[in-house]
Amino acid sequence: MIKALSVSLKVDLSFFSSYLFGRGIGHKITEESGVLMLWVSNDNDARLVQYYYQQWKNGELTIVPAANQSPRGRGISSFSYWKTAPATVVIVTISILITLLMYLPATRGILLRWLTFTDPWAAEKWQHFYSADGGWANNFQIQFSLLGSMLAQGQWWRLITPIFLHFSLLHIAFNAAMFLFFGQRIESRHGRKTFLFLTLVFALFSNLVQYFSGSIVDMFGGLSGIIYGFIGYCWIRSKDMHDGYNVPPGIYVFMVIWLIVGYLGVLNGLGLGALANGAHAGGLIAGMIAGFLSSGKSH
Repeated sequence: MIKALSVSLKVDLSFFSSYLFGRGIGHKITEESGVLMLWVSNDNDARLVQYYYQQWKNGELTIVPAANQSPRGRGISSFSYWKTAPATVVIVTISILITLLMYLPATRGILLRWLTFTDPWAAEKWQHFYSADGGWANNFQIQFSLLGSMLAQGQWWRLITPIFLHFSLLHIAFNAAMFLFFGQRIESRHGRKTFLFLTLVFALFSNLVQYFSGSIVDMFGGLSGIIYGFIGYCWIRSKDMHDGYNVPPGIYVFMVIWLIVGYLGVLNGLGLGALANGAHAGGLIAGMIAGFLSSGKSH
């Protein structure tokens, strides 16, 4: 444990403590020789605690206790997501803007042509080529050949950019809310570099799994693969942390149920569209692996 603060017993840290828990910063407060000491698990959390405390003491951070809640559950910050998780906000903002542009006929085709995992026009040509040639190739062989062709042309961005594509306002609304929820917890606790690294890894892994588990002409997109990566990561990491990431267990349960519903095809059967099940499962697996690896490093 790392000592982040030492303050007088006269300072009431109860509301500040609840604020830290709300930010996903696990900590413990002890008393020794007339001094209150606040302990955290890593250097990044220590820096955040010191920063928030200084802002609070200077009157730049307002912590308002909510009615009928215990001190641990209190605390509403005046700080925006931008202050603690700017990279998270930027990714969500880009996704929202691209979603809105998808509703414009002049830009929809351009976005689909350049942000999808593979060029949809090229995908159709590859299918026709194998059919017209009279030869047989299974779906995986076509997908592998198409992907290799795209990468050979230098279109490496396609491995990541499907995360910005959303095909309805409901799609982006749900994903934006969940991405902000988990992204802020990870970025504020572990820093921007770690957050961006995890985002790229989960995006790459979930997109690849979705691509090779579907049809060659399937068009998929969204932040949900990364969100499931965050879920797996937070769930595994929370096992060796005091309070985890302050994620209610109900959210984990709901997202797992949503994953199962997707594989059962319930929504597709109701005419509500298919889910990117491969991306969800791939992201979850990648997140759990990353959680295991980083937990090992932290010990």
